[in-house]
Amino acid sequence: MLDFGLATNNIYRPNKGIPAPYIGTTKDDKYVFWPDLASSHYVKKTIEWLNEQIVPFVPRAANPPNVPKAKPIEDFWSILTDKVNPKLKHVNVNVKKLPSAENDSSTLSTRWKICMGLGVCCGFITAAVIMITMLVFYNRSSDANNQSANSSSTGVQFRSRWNSTGIVVAGVTNTLGVGSLYLNYPLSLGVDSSNAVYVVDGGNHRIQQWLPNTASGTTVAGQSNAATGSALNFLNYPTDIALDASGNMYILDGGNNRVVYWAVGASVGVLIAGTGVAGSANNQFNQPLGLARDSISGTLYIADSLNHRVMQYLSGASTGILVAGGNGNGTNSNQLYYPRGLLYDASTNSLLIANNRAHNIVRWVLGSSTWTLIVGSSTGVIGNTPQLLSYPTDVILDPFGNMYVSDEGNQRIQYFLAGQTNGSTVAGVT
Repeated sequence: MLDFGLATNNIYRPNKGIPAPYIGTTKDDKYVFWPDLASSHYVKKTIEWLNEQIVPFVPRAANPPNVPKAKPIEDFWSILTDKVNPKLKHVNVNVKKLPSAENDSSTLSTRWKICMGLGVCCGFITAAVIMITMLVFYNRSSDANNQSANSSSTGVQFRSRWNSTGIVVAGVTNTLGVGSLYLNYPLSLGVDSSNAVYVVDGGNHRIQQWLPNTASGTTVAGQSNAATGSALNFLNYPTDIALDASGNMYILDGGNNRVVYWAVGASVGVLIAGTGVAGSANNQFNQPLGLARDSISGTLYIADSLNHRVMQYLSGASTGILVAGGNGNGTNSNQLYYPRGLLYDASTNSLLIANNRAHNIVRWVLGSSTWTLIVGSSTGVIGNTPQLLSYPTDVILDPFGNMYVSDEGNQRIQYFLAGQTNGSTVAGVT
């Protein structure tokens, strides 16, 4: 909780009679913020006021009861410090950390996955650099083209804008290599609860762990010298990764046509899906490129790209179940065409699939025999307009249901508001 330690009669209230806690301004139009809405009677009015002032916030519906806060709360505080009365900047501020705010791994994972998509879609194989585009907030911005509006379950929107400049957090710009400073064709990544980044360093046949604020990575799976092989202590062009709550890794070892489980601290993996030999049987893969995991059940979903299908592996199963595609390559609604990135959406029990050579993102509800189009062309038309995609490689949702697509052929990240088919470029080149 933020406590300015001020008497409430010093605060200008737009509507008299509304007691603190409340969000209001001083008479010189500086911001003062009480995040704890003790009484739900004023929630609607407060959210309306926030929206009018274009103050970014996370509505109470998405958080513990009666606490509209940023994730993490420190982020919101850093925004508001630029808006409060200068006298207040010297006041002792107590920040009560809330577990659901500071440990929101899904939000962190979303940010990192988006930045990883940029690294892949730009095609900077020689650069071997992961770029993260930081989300920053602007008050009263008039740049409608670069603004996005996030909707909550309350129906109220707040606006945010992406910084147009990326920050290098792993790798060396325009340099590939095998040393701990370098990457070689990074393909995907994961983030654990400590904010450590796990980079799928495909060309070096390894997984590199990058701790926060460090200049070099540590090999946590595969061989640090970039050696490749089929033994279970080797990887061969790994393509994707998923982490469980303990930081154990599920690695899609694409060149070996298998999935291996690599426990924290282990020097060797355990085969859990695939045979290591390319094929089309239910226990085989042929150039698998995408991996998603249901964190509740442990079920894995694998984009079996050259078989134009998605396979489901229940926890502990040795053979897969066809859940999407499997009818040859094509653009019909019962077909996939070189599927790549996957996202399991628990809220709809469905998969979002980056349908690479059909140039679209589709939703396949588990148990259904066909997909529904989300964005892109339903007939495989390629393009660079706001409605079209070119060889999309991955897809992710933010907590508000907005979608980010790694649009590889167009070297950009496209942002789609929930339910919208017109995208805007938030990273890369339009």
